[in-house]
This record gives sequence, C-alpha cells and structure tokens, in this order.
Amino acid sequence: MPVATPKRETILANVQTTLQYITKAHGYNFDVALVSRNLANWEKENSLPALFIVAGAETASPETNTEYTRSMNVRILAVVDANQDVDGSGLLSKEMEKLLQDIIKVMTADITRANPLFVDYTFYDGCHPLYDWSNPRGFMSIDFTVQFHHQAVNA
Repeated sequence: MPVATPKRETILANVQTTLQYITKAHGYNFDVALVSRNLANWEKENSLPALFIVAGAETASPETNTEYTRSMNVRILAVVDANQDVDGSGLLSKEMEKLLQDIIKVMTADITRANPLFVDYTFYDGCHPLYDWSNPRGFMSIDFTVQFHHQAVNA
C-alpha cells in the first residue's frame, strides 16, 4: 500500500512553490533568484534575493480522541542586497522592507496553502532583521505559523 505524503511535507512544498511566485511580472517588487529548502551558507549566497525555508517546531492540540489541530512554525530566511535597488534609493533598509512586504503578501494570499481540506490558517508571526553594512546585505528571519488539522488512523 503506498504511503501518503505527510501533511507537513505538502505544506512545505506549497510554501516553496508560493515563494517562487514572487516576480515583478506578478506585481511584486523583486524577481526572487533562489527559493530553497536546502539551507546552505546563506551569508555567502550570490543569487539574490534568496529565500530559504526552514520548518520549525510543531505543536498539537487534541480535539477528540482521534483528531487534533497542529501548528507548525515555518521560518523563511531571506537575503537581499542593496545593489538590487528597485527604486534607486541605495538604502538597504528599504530593500529589506520591500522584500518583506512581498513575502507577507504572497504567503497570506492563500491562507490555506492550497489545501483547504486540512489547512486552516497561515499567520505572519514577525520578522527579525540583521544588517551587514560591509556588503551591504540584509538578512531577515521571517516567521509564519501554519495551523492544520489531523486525524489519527489505525494502520
């Protein structure tokens, strides 16, 4: 009997596909150069802007004996360069803000992660920016929570 794709994997694959939608042709500020679930040395990445998806902690809240709601943290590590300046300002903080806006916009366009049968919500949980003025590069750790429901099955 084939094994079903875990819901966690389905959600993470959707996040990757969703982030790849960030292009100027779709009305966003940037053409994202790289979206990956393989976290490399993000400080040395040269294909920018780059987005790395990292699955975080997951919690469960029982609803019945066999059903429960799960909340999974999804962290997006983003790298942007001030030299990719969209509006000619040359300001790293403006580039970081524009990329953050793009990420929030695309991640909240479909809060069910294209899986309305089991995903309930996608929440934006905040951003932690880091600046490297010597490059100049900006790094952001952006958190989302995806809430979904699960039913235990006897195998």
